[in-house]
Amino acid sequence: DAAALLHAMGSGARAVPVLIVHGTADNVVSVRNADDLVTQFVGVHDTIRARIGQGPLTLREAPPMDAHGHA
Repeated sequence: DAAALLHAMGSGARAVPVLIVHGTADNVVSVRNADDLVTQFVGVHDTIRARIGQGPLTLREAPPMDAHGHA
């Protein structure tokens, strides 16, 4: 959970950017893995941001792209 991760990072805990990409044609890895990563990332970073008096993260989801990289 977020609290355990922050404790493990100690005073070095800081917010960093992340880009999470999951292909729509992936038949092996569940898209839930990406969803779980977002949930964990937001929990940790919102906790860090709250410690320094900032509001929660704003998430933006990119539009789906076709096989040629077009939205």
